[in-house]
Amino acid sequence: MKVFLTLLFLFSTIKYSFAQDDYGLNNNDESIKKLKVKSLAIYFFKKEADSILTTINTYDSFGGRLSCKGFSSDGSLLSSDTFIYDTNHYLVKQVRYSGNKISYESTFTNNENGKMLKQIMTGDSLYYEVLCSYDKNGRITSSVGYDNKKDTTVISYTYNKKGLVKKHTIVDNKKDSTVIFTSYNSSGKVIKRKKIYPESRYFSKLKYNGNGENYEVTTTIISDKPTTVNKVTYSYYPNGLAYQRIFYKNKKPIITESSYYTYY
Repeated sequence: MKVFLTLLFLFSTIKYSFAQDDYGLNNNDESIKKLKVKSLAIYFFKKEADSILTTINTYDSFGGRLSCKGFSSDGSLLSSDTFIYDTNHYLVKQVRYSGNKISYESTFTNNENGKMLKQIMTGDSLYYEVLCSYDKNGRITSSVGYDNKKDTTVISYTYNKKGLVKKHTIVDNKKDSTVIFTSYNSSGKVIKRKKIYPESRYFSKLKYNGNGENYEVTTTIISDKPTTVNKVTYSYYPNGLAYQRIFYKNKKPIITESSYYTYY
């Protein structure tokens, strides 16, 4: 269940920063609208496997995503998403397809400011509902998610004086609890994150270059097993439309991933 709630918790040059933002679950509407992007293609590959995954997103004039299609190395369609908006351009529906078959649908209810109040996901064997609450400043204070088996996950948020999330707590079925603490630099960028799980501790440090781009994340994992230190490094290219990241485990590189972006 945490997977769905994590969706809520929800580099190179500033001009092309939308590429990295959009590759994840976020969508930088303002950058896409400013550049009048109609279609963004993201080519993602791992050198070890020589595999290429391609994602193609299309947008409306407001910078909102209309569709997202994922293709495998042989060009076959893996999945696709369609996004529907209301007259205020608030997202009200998302439909996920696997091939030509609907995998699930998400419907959204928003408040007058476009903040999501409710999300309901339905599919063949899926039902998941999320309810969100906000404070007077429009900041999310809690989200409650539950499925058709009555499993419940609650995430609560607290903020620092600058209005940035300093702590959020995730509780599953009123027993298993995860607490995440976040620290920022003077520019509001995350520099430290501590995750406390029932059986382990994760301590992450983030580093930035002169352009404000995150180029390294080091995470120390402490559990009943020997301590592990994982690291991810990011390399950016001058055109801002490509980057590479390398994953290390105890100083040994284990995976290299690269992405390249094109748009019109």
